[in-house]
Amino acid sequence: MVQDNVLSKVKNEKLMVFVVWAKVLANDSAETAKVAAKIITDRRATQYWDSSWASANLFGKTVTLPEKKTRAWDIYFGYNSGLEWAASPPGPTAWAHQLGLDARHLMDGKKLREAVEKLK
Repeated sequence: MVQDNVLSKVKNEKLMVFVVWAKVLANDSAETAKVAAKIITDRRATQYWDSSWASANLFGKTVTLPEKKTRAWDIYFGYNSGLEWAASPPGPTAWAHQLGLDARHLMDGKKLREAVEKLK
């Protein structure tokens, strides 16, 4: 979805994308993440495997997730450049998710692309 709706359409060369894969399903692993990573072909994307959920736990604290979830997975954060990052990441400029009922931030490819295009 992100490859088709955002990366293939947003031509800003300054855009940086970080994809973090984590074990959500029983068969998820570093090996299955390598296979899944092939769907994101844009050279602006850097991909990681997080075996400990460290990033999901950390980023989950930056927003109020739906249904009292605390881990940020299947979630998309957008940040303006120039934000100061400390021990914890700042709150995102824009974000979307696929975690449940929360119409305001529910994932929509077109809305996500529009939000990314507005980032500075």
